[in-house]
Amino acid sequence: MVHRAAAALAVASWAVVGAYSLGSLIQSLPAQDPEQDLLLPGTDHAVRAVFTGVFAIDEFLRGVIQHFYPIVAGPWPGLSLFAANFAGQIVPMVSIVVLEGLRVGNRNSILSFPAIWGIIYQALSGAVILPIFLALSLLRSPRGEKADDKSKAASFLPMDPVAVSTVPAALAIGFILPTLLMALPSPNIITLDQQQIFIALWQAFPLLTSAAHAVLTALARAPGGGAAADSSPMAAARSAYKRILAITGVTHLGSLAIALCPGIPAALFGVDMGRPTLREMFVPVSVFSPFTVSGLVEASHAIFQYDYIVISSAALLWVTFLSRNVTSTVVKLLARTVLVGPLGATLWAVWDRDEEAMAEAEAEAVGRKTQ
Repeated sequence: MVHRAAAALAVASWAVVGAYSLGSLIQSLPAQDPEQDLLLPGTDHAVRAVFTGVFAIDEFLRGVIQHFYPIVAGPWPGLSLFAANFAGQIVPMVSIVVLEGLRVGNRNSILSFPAIWGIIYQALSGAVILPIFLALSLLRSPRGEKADDKSKAASFLPMDPVAVSTVPAALAIGFILPTLLMALPSPNIITLDQQQIFIALWQAFPLLTSAAHAVLTALARAPGGGAAADSSPMAAARSAYKRILAITGVTHLGSLAIALCPGIPAALFGVDMGRPTLREMFVPVSVFSPFTVSGLVEASHAIFQYDYIVISSAALLWVTFLSRNVTSTVVKLLARTVLVGPLGATLWAVWDRDEEAMAEAEAEAVGRKTQ
């Protein structure tokens, strides 16, 4: 088995790829005249100037909105469909960060603060921070040690069943709802100004999700809150995994179906999405050879694409190293990626790992009782 330090280094190395691609694409952007106001791409409307009243945060949000507005604007269907797919993959990605932090073996460790990891993710890039998180997780994981070390895995992996049971609802409140608000069409349903506010609000989804999770978990523990005192950790985790993967599968297959059958949105909703190809959606310009981008929208799309590629590659490598049977895991990951995307497939493999470890622990406990 690969030594876990070497495995962690291999996972963390994807952060270098992420940083390089991000830096290269940012350098390719046309210089912004500091005397001119920032404009929303494709419009003559200026980006909203004030969001929080704190200059540094507002300037950061104004730049972010320039990159995110094309996703929800409509004229770039390839980018919009890609973003819908990526949003669905963020659900299992955030779930992995939250669930790893809830494990008994990770309590009070650097991995047990998902809000902090999420804010760093938003401030830097997921392609930089997620490989580092996964590498640290791999260093702590008992599955990186000898294959017969079952007792440590059984004591390390369990999660608080009440806290696990509220993760899907917290994701719905903290991430899915802000995503839907941001995607509301303007000016038909919301104003352009409101859309910018929702885009800015979306940037805080790690804090919103963590706050929602804390509140929902506290409510569930309260008398009459519905928390089952005798609920097993695996039963709660199993339910959470199923609900999260269902959400991910719908967004993944839905976005692919629209790309492959562009007549679907026109027939169902009277919306013309054009004819974006899978290549246009998922394949970025290569930053490892001389390249040019036509403008801010193409550069933004490429930045998101590299985020997707780097995060997915690091996650797939991470969960493969966690596995005992690499061949079986790789085959399952490839098949499941078709159904739920790469990060959905990663979460599914984590579920497999938990089921296997808990089953072994139960069998070992039964064996001790019969002796």
